[in-house]
Order: sequence, then C-alpha cells, then structure tokens
Amino acid sequence: MKQIYTSIFTLFIALSISAQTNVYLKIDHFLNGQPFAFNSTGTNNLGNDFQVKRLEYYISQVNIIHDGGQVTPATTKYFLVDGVAGLNDLLGNFNITTIEGIQLGIGVEAPANNSDPASYPAGHPLYPRIPSMHWGWAAGYRFVAMEGMGGNGFSQIFEFHALGNVNYHTFTVNTAGKTMGNDLVIELEANMEMALKNIDVSSGNVVHGETGDAANLLVNFNRDVFKSTDGNNSIGIDEITSMDDLVFYPNPSKGRVQLKANVSFENQLSFDVKDITGKTIDSEISEGVFEFDKSGIYFISIYSESTYVGTKKVVITD
Repeated sequence: MKQIYTSIFTLFIALSISAQTNVYLKIDHFLNGQPFAFNSTGTNNLGNDFQVKRLEYYISQVNIIHDGGQVTPATTKYFLVDGVAGLNDLLGNFNITTIEGIQLGIGVEAPANNSDPASYPAGHPLYPRIPSMHWGWAAGYRFVAMEGMGGNGFSQIFEFHALGNVNYHTFTVNTAGKTMGNDLVIELEANMEMALKNIDVSSGNVVHGETGDAANLLVNFNRDVFKSTDGNNSIGIDEITSMDDLVFYPNPSKGRVQLKANVSFENQLSFDVKDITGKTIDSEISEGVFEFDKSGIYFISIYSESTYVGTKKVVITD
C-alpha cells in the first residue's frame, strides 16, 4: 500500500511540473504605425514633428491575470526597456493555462525607488547606468527618459526625465496572449507618438522632475501608449482628453477641497492621496471631497474603477 501511495504522489508531482509554463512579456515599439527607430520622424496629435534620440523606461510590479481572474506576480521584478530593442523577457514559470491580461507599472515603486543603485549587483536593471537612470536618493529613478529634437528643421531640443513616487501607478492591459510552442507570450505594442500626446515639442521643452510635462508624459504612458496586439486595449477611461478637465477647488485651500470634473464618468471614482514624500495618507471611494488637517503639498490620484486617470496637486495652507 505504501508503494501505491508513493507512486501516486510521484505521478502528482510529475503532472504538477508538466503543467508549469514559461510566460514571456514582449513589447515592440512603433512610431505612427512604423517600427520605432531613433532619429526617424514622428508626429503627435498636436501636429508637432519630432525625432527621438533617447528612450528608456522602467517596468515594475508586473502581475499576470489569468484563468478566471487569478492574479500571479511575475518572478522577474524589474525591466529596463530600450526604445529600439524593446522587450522580450521571461516573466517566470507558472501553472497558467489562459492569459486574460497583464498589470504593470511604469517606473520603480517605493521604497525601491529611493534605494541605493550600488546595492544591486552589476547587470541588474536598477544598478547604475550610463547615461544615468537615477536622479538621487530623494527623487529616485528616472521612470522614463525621453529626449529628442522638434520644431522647425528639428532645431529645438526636448528632454523629459519623468520621476517621483507620486507619479507611480499601475494599469492593466486586457490581452489573451499567444501560444508559441510550449510557451505563453504576452505581446504588447507601444506607440511612441502617444507618449507625446498633448505635449508641445515644437519650440523646445526641457522638464526634469515630477511635475509639468514630465508628469504628463507618465500619464500618457499609463493611459495611451500600450495596446495588446490581439485587439484588446487598456481599460477605458471614459471621455478624459486632458487633465484640465479635472480640477480640485479651492486650490490653495485652508483644508477642504472638492473635485470638479468637466466630463462624465460611467464608473465610480476612487482616490489615492499622498503627501510630498510619496506616503499614502488616504485611499477611498468618495465623491471627491477631502479634508486635510495639516498644511502642506498633497497629490490626489484619481481612478475610474481600477484604471488610473491622472494626478492633481493640491496645496493646503494654514
């Protein structure tokens, strides 16, 4: 009898091992429908022609959605993506049958964002790079570094180094993935003209930090850049075309602010409130009314269902 139990156990282990599948994430970059290349000409929605000379960005907190809504974190924690090379890397080996989506963040989540790059082994995505992808311990890593030329005759420099804990968010792309041999591959396309959606690069634009068009660039990465190659898209964000459609007032305030949205939302909104250090101090579903006890600078991130819409800064005075 013991021998029978041993044989059954051995068979169970063998079947479990055989069910494990390698899952890969593949991202190809495009520019106005053509394969992305440095110094090739693209045009954004404002009609600005531009050429990109540097493009790097981090991906982190990857979760695979599969088999009826199960969520499995990827084994590989961080990816540094190059504009031309794209990405084709192993997420891990899992007991997964059917892919339904992928969740990921652009940048590096806290507290890893504020860690020492030298603490990572050489070759790790967070190890020091040349050119640097780290802004310093207080600010952390550059989530996206996008540089190039725009304007008449491509004579104007634009540089966006986007960073900041307050700008880190995750989003979901619905996708069924593809079966390739014994592997499952999640294929996304990244459209780089969408990275500069509503950003004027016609007269030069250099922004290094966590506000202005650097923050807008990250909003575009979270909302508009990535699509599934199988026809599924990121979860929709209603009618938002500009963050100007969302206003907290009064701002500055002596303690109470309220959201005014100039567009309608089909889904209920939720909010994540962080202080200037990136610490979450409130997370809730509400009507967009907030009371603050202390003066300071706060960042309120807005979500429609689980989809990140954008972040607004509010100033509370004494």
